[in-house]
Amino acid sequence: DRRNIRVNFNEIIFIEGLKNHVKLILGDCRHITHLNLQEIEKRIDPKKFIRVHKSFIVGLAHIQSFNQTNI
Repeated sequence: DRRNIRVNFNEIIFIEGLKNHVKLILGDCRHITHLNLQEIEKRIDPKKFIRVHKSFIVGLAHIQSFNQTNI
């Protein structure tokens, strides 16, 4: 639709980097943006998010458990 949507960072469960886009996962909805993962990483609070993989950033408040292979 190419529209602007205001996103509350506290609602972001995780961010997935695609080739030239980023997918934001917020509970039951998903949004795709034309920013890349590095640009998104510069805009988010490093105290609230952690980059766990070259393609994924996770909201710390939404992590319930983790091990070597799963979050």
